Amino acid sequence: MRQKALKFQLMQFSFVFAGMFFFEKSFAEYPEFKSSLQGYITAKQYQTFEDVVTKTPYWKRQADLSTLELTGEYYINPKSEIEFEVEFEHGGTGSSLDYDPLEEFGEFEKEQDKGGEVVLSELYYRHALENMTWIKVGKFPVYVSLGNAQESFLQYATVVPVVGELSLLPSEWRELGVELQKRFGAFNSRLSLITGLNSEFFRKYNWIGGGYQKKFETINANSLAGTFVLEYGDVAADNGIATAIYYGEVSGNRYKQHKMSNDATVVLTSIFGSWSFDKIGMRGEFIQGFLSRSDEISLANASLTSSVNPGAFAPLGHSAQLEMLEIYYRFLQDDDSSLKGFANYQHVDSMKTVEGSILRDDRYNQVISTLGFMQTWEKVMFLKFEYGKYSNALAGLADTAQYQVAFGFDWHGFNF
Repeated sequence: MRQKALKFQLMQFSFVFAGMFFFEKSFAEYPEFKSSLQGYITAKQYQTFEDVVTKTPYWKRQADLSTLELTGEYYINPKSEIEFEVEFEHGGTGSSLDYDPLEEFGEFEKEQDKGGEVVLSELYYRHALENMTWIKVGKFPVYVSLGNAQESFLQYATVVPVVGELSLLPSEWRELGVELQKRFGAFNSRLSLITGLNSEFFRKYNWIGGGYQKKFETINANSLAGTFVLEYGDVAADNGIATAIYYGEVSGNRYKQHKMSNDATVVLTSIFGSWSFDKIGMRGEFIQGFLSRSDEISLANASLTSSVNPGAFAPLGHSAQLEMLEIYYRFLQDDDSSLKGFANYQHVDSMKTVEGSILRDDRYNQVISTLGFMQTWEKVMFLKFEYGKYSNALAGLADTAQYQVAFGFDWHGFNF
């Protein structure tokens, strides 16, 4: 029976795919479907520590099928489109968390139930209004940092867009909501109302990064957030600069709300951009964030039990900061291939200031210096090499090094 059901599902998929192909070829211009595909694998050798007490690093090697991303754009007419992005990450199995308020005093339960990390990371409807204005509804990127603005792997020579962001913000940050976008001349503004963060998963090693609600099947929406972005040019196209502000209340989305008696907010301000001048270019960003009542959140999180117990990572910084500057040079550029070298400097501190009885941990005051190159050929293929040196302000802790290689492709405009 299960084999018959599987065959039936495969037949259904085949009919749907054939129908999409016929539909695409049978109409002149609209509706129109476009897609892109990008992915890469990595191999790295790096130094790390056995635990937070050990101060002598040792070498490790890793290889990973990092990601495969499929993006589809369905143009209903000249004014409306539906866009989605599906990610296949690490080629492994995934897990989800569940919360049962009726078991004892409320228990978090971890389940190995997804059968693979396949994530629908984006899905939204975009419609053009009058006077260069658009409205977007669905799940879309939170456009407050360089890492969320530059989505194409060919837009940056580093292996990840900004590695320092992983110490502060959610990785590949997408939220459900509505966004109003208006362009006037060379300027572009975005105003959005989106789902907020859950402070139960804030940790000092990535500050508010763990609060992105992707661990559960549904998203708590008791507390929402808002963003405003003003952009000159186009950051994603290597010629633009933007400033952004994010404001959100983070205690209302907790599952165990009785542990927090007061409201707490996250405020982020940032300026980021990328600009090229013939063969020379630069990327950079500055992010500053504030978490109110960080000491109360730390105390509430420290008493969580089961699979979400943060242990020694519960203490949180009241403010955090990131500075990044990158200079790159194009040694070779033609229609099919290019060679770009870069040098990158980053300083990130997820515990810049603290509140109450929380003590600063200088391990999370880090300086990251990297250099490397990106070689592209056949328009879509790329090879990236990066050497990095990592240091922090903790007395007696040795610097660490990392060598990393990424091989992949970024294929745009693939049509059924």
